[in-house]
Amino acid sequence: MSTQLEGVKSDIVFPDRYAQVDMGEKDQDNPLSWDRITPASYNPLPRFSNYDYSVERSKQRLKENPFVALIEDQAAWIKEQQDDSRYFLDYESYENERESDKKYSDRFKKISEFESNLEFQWLPEAASTQKPNEDLIEKRERWQKSLKKDLYISEAVEILKDLSNKINNGKPIAQVKD
Repeated sequence: MSTQLEGVKSDIVFPDRYAQVDMGEKDQDNPLSWDRITPASYNPLPRFSNYDYSVERSKQRLKENPFVALIEDQAAWIKEQQDDSRYFLDYESYENERESDKKYSDRFKKISEFESNLEFQWLPEAASTQKPNEDLIEKRERWQKSLKKDLYISEAVEILKDLSNKINNGKPIAQVKD
């Protein structure tokens, strides 16, 4: 089955700064046509009893999040820039527009200020009794820092927390330590 023209439909749509830019395979001259094949035989897992609630809570969080609004503004601005084919012939006008664009784009630097309250814990190395070397520790620390700054991971954890509220097996899907 080809997903080029239809894509994969999500229950929750996260903001994307390139969402409005024509850059997918569907935007190419000759994408594969969409078709359907006979699905495999399977028994779907039952939906969580609070699935719809979790989806709605996520949509509400995204709607209220100022970082999401800024990402959506950035997506519109990137599209506008992509569609603008005007070019100034005099250097002063070119420089003025360039400076104006730079000032406008500087407002999007705020997106990089996002930081979640997530904490990460490394599992012990399988079959290893040695402490990880300094390079590995440094890589892990950089990775953890990038994970804390990832709005998408933060929201995914919130969704898992919403879903896990009604699971009665005594084991949470996700935890946030305050």
